[in-house]
Amino acid sequence: MALNITELLSEFGAVFQGKATTQQLIAVLRAKNTLSAYFRNLATDDTVYDFATSDHDSGFQAFQKAFTATGDDTFGGRRQTVYAVKSDKKIFPDDAMNSWIGFLTDIGKAKKDYPLVQYIVDQTLLAVAADIEIAGMRGVYVAPTPGTAGTVLGSMHGILKQIVDAITATTITPIATSTVTASNVIDVIDSFVDGVSDAVMENSTYIFTNKQTARWLARKLDVRSVTDKDKLSPVSPLEVPYGDKVIVGLSSMASSGRIWTTPDINRVMITAKTPGQIRLQEIDREVKLLMDTKMVFTFRDYGIVAANDKT
Repeated sequence: MALNITELLSEFGAVFQGKATTQQLIAVLRAKNTLSAYFRNLATDDTVYDFATSDHDSGFQAFQKAFTATGDDTFGGRRQTVYAVKSDKKIFPDDAMNSWIGFLTDIGKAKKDYPLVQYIVDQTLLAVAADIEIAGMRGVYVAPTPGTAGTVLGSMHGILKQIVDAITATTITPIATSTVTASNVIDVIDSFVDGVSDAVMENSTYIFTNKQTARWLARKLDVRSVTDKDKLSPVSPLEVPYGDKVIVGLSSMASSGRIWTTPDINRVMITAKTPGQIRLQEIDREVKLLMDTKMVFTFRDYGIVAANDKT
């Protein structure tokens, strides 16, 4: 909620020496947002998004002279909430003046124009991207308490929560699999794939799971995808070829035992038409960072999502 330099002052003292540079300032590493790459973007300014579906029987049958109509044309739909989300922070740039990071202040400028503020904005955007992935996968929406800051996971219903709700509503029938281990990973993936309908599997490129499962599978199959930068960067996605499909290990699925797939066109990320931008407000000696937007990761039709029975 504020500029915390207690540890910095403890280590270097309340002194500005004028020698430091940003090359000496290393930001804490965060997981990158890789989830967005697997979801098609839909833009809206509305707070809900309507998905309509249609199913058409062919009427195909053996010939006879009489007209014998058969089959239905069925239309349905569902309404998806698009969650309003934000990022609020405040800093007092003057707190940094008599410290090691004093080089990021500039008394000749407005406080919102300090290099320190721009540095914090840049790092905040990276942190927001990482948190969007976490919320988009593992979030469980919690209605805000007026005047109280919310949490990352409480900002929206993520993919895993939506799958649980669809299973509860019997829209998705879970596929029974064993709990995956390093020794049985191939059997578990095979069991899952065998339980997915041909219509879903033939229109799906990716099967999603956690990164540890993908690692185990890669070792068992003794393959390393060209997109596997896992040894160089532990925050990148792990993609393992599996026949004509690709097993994707996501950091955001963490220790979840869920395995799921759906046709590529069914995965969507709904966002505001105007991307969220950080706005700066300088009031007295305080600078506020504000960003407002809307978004949700979801499926057009839960009925064509396949998932196993492990959470």
